Amino acid sequence: MSLLIFEEVGENNLIISPSCYTVRLALNHMGLTAEFYGVKPSQLKDFNFKFLPVLKDDKRIIQSGFEVAKYLERNYPLSPTIFGGEAGTYLAKFVDSYVEDGLYTHLLCFLTEDIVKNLSEEDQKIFLSRVVLGNKSKKENLFEFNKKLNPIRLTLKKQEFLFGERPGYVDFLIYGLFYWGETINGLTLLNRRDALNVWKNKMGKLNKKAA
Repeated sequence: MSLLIFEEVGENNLIISPSCYTVRLALNHMGLTAEFYGVKPSQLKDFNFKFLPVLKDDKRIIQSGFEVAKYLERNYPLSPTIFGGEAGTYLAKFVDSYVEDGLYTHLLCFLTEDIVKNLSEEDQKIFLSRVVLGNKSKKENLFEFNKKLNPIRLTLKKQEFLFGERPGYVDFLIYGLFYWGETINGLTLLNRRDALNVWKNKMGKLNKKAA
């Protein structure tokens, strides 16, 4: 039986969660194929899911992007690694927390209006009930998002990818945010002269099939 991935979507199957793209990037890197099924916010209760994306592999159900990635690494050992061992898994969890608590929060606030436009009225209410917008403007949130990318910029000045000589899960976490944001908004989130663009372009070429 093939892998089945449940993703959170809006109208026209637009993916509204960056974690879904991160999982797609991981699958692409590992050379694994999967079927994708879109779930709208109002449908979560029908599936009894708490977190998306969700992986179904035969009778096994794995919820949340990071847990899905760990499952793939553990159960498909012949595929290229995305963590590079136990120590890499712990480090990736740290980056995952940094993304969730910092980068994602600001980018979500910047994109909320655009996401809502792609949701039905029922889904809008459910989605907005989960978002804490705060008092900052869209411009301020985008500024904070870019500011918090500085540690990543500094790292990529000294190495090809965050994972090292080749990309890994930590690269997929960050690139998945960019791809998600630009898909939702249609705007380029980085200045062309930004040092991150070199890495981002390399990731884009490596992952054309992932999205």
